[in-house]
Amino acid sequence: MSSGDEHQVEDQMRVEEEPVAISEEKEEEEEEEEEVYVVEKVVNHRKRGNKTQYFLKWKGYPEEDNTWEDEDNLFCHELIEEYLKSKEIPKNTPGPKNARKPAKRAKSESSDEDIASPAKRPVNGEDPESWEDQVKEVETVERDESDQLKIYLIWKNGKRTVHNAEDANKRCPQKVIKFYESHLKFKVIS
Repeated sequence: MSSGDEHQVEDQMRVEEEPVAISEEKEEEEEEEEEVYVVEKVVNHRKRGNKTQYFLKWKGYPEEDNTWEDEDNLFCHELIEEYLKSKEIPKNTPGPKNARKPAKRAKSESSDEDIASPAKRPVNGEDPESWEDQVKEVETVERDESDQLKIYLIWKNGKRTVHNAEDANKRCPQKVIKFYESHLKFKVIS
């Protein structure tokens, strides 16, 4: 090989090596740019179609940055299990209102046991499922294609969300009542 041929081979080698080095650098830059978000806790859950979504509190971020995420995209199975266990319905939950009550109560059943002990109550004395303090107002109520009521909420942090009427009625009943009262037209009876 002549020295001109050697330079040509060296140039070809350099050209072939450079794109490999550039693509490796790009991959490293992309990996550095891609942040890993860590779930601090699961706050809530809902069904959207046939998918389950979880409302997540992200570690190192304020609560207004909480987001709904599909279960399929999550890798925090232990936190989900903890959350689901905490949401189990207690065995002594009252039955339907129209259920017959027993005629007499056995002496072994103390009425004190039916009342939640202070240790079981939330620290702030409020129902942990309540949204009353976080919801600013009910924006509107609509029926969807399947004739279900959907309640549009405006949260104090500015976010807007849509919920089944059943959930909103349970979690922020006073806000829902206030909305209905302000939108009803009352007939004056003479």
